Amino acid sequence: MPIKRKEFKTGKIESELEKEIISFFNENSEEAFEPNEIMDRVNFQTGYSSDLKDALVSNISIHGFITTLDELVKKGKIEKKFIDGKFYYIARELRLASSRDEC
Repeated sequence: MPIKRKEFKTGKIESELEKEIISFFNENSEEAFEPNEIMDRVNFQTGYSSDLKDALVSNISIHGFITTLDELVKKGKIEKKFIDGKFYYIARELRLASSRDEC
């Protein structure tokens, strides 16, 4: 279904998937996870199958999930780091300013 240019430019604040991912990281803020681990934990269904057409749809679905993770990185909600040949995502640490920091 088409949307207006204004809606396109502003976008949604958070999709349902983004909300699920943020909730997951709120509950697991002290650990970093690979994308496939996050997919499993939020019950993201890729519809993977050995059928070529289904496999293509599955790859597109996985790419969309990783794009969502990267959007959350851009929004400052989570962090991403490449460690030992793998990408990991972790909840962003909230740093509260102390009176010393303000001086």
